[in-house]
Amino acid sequence: IHGVDYSMIRKVILPSGDEANGRIPKDRLSMNEVLEAFSRGGFSLVFNNLQDRWRPVQHLAQKLEEEVLCSTTSVNLYFTPGATGVANPNPQRNDDGKHS
Repeated sequence: IHGVDYSMIRKVILPSGDEANGRIPKDRLSMNEVLEAFSRGGFSLVFNNLQDRWRPVQHLAQKLEEEVLCSTTSVNLYFTPGATGVANPNPQRNDDGKHS
């Protein structure tokens, strides 16, 4: 687990005081490492581009594209055990500032 399709992240506070999502600095994580990160608390497992793996989500993404007149929509799933409130799933923006 980890890489392009999945990642383990947690909310971090930068020296400037801004919040960002930090990622475990490894290319791949074993299931034991994922469970260990969950047990330490504050981590979320993110499944990227869910619309490429699950047809009902793909249909939802297409409907959203039509509704808001955008060319592509990506659907990410944030799995955060417990009520930690971390790894803020803010809308991601393209370089042109539009939501993706």
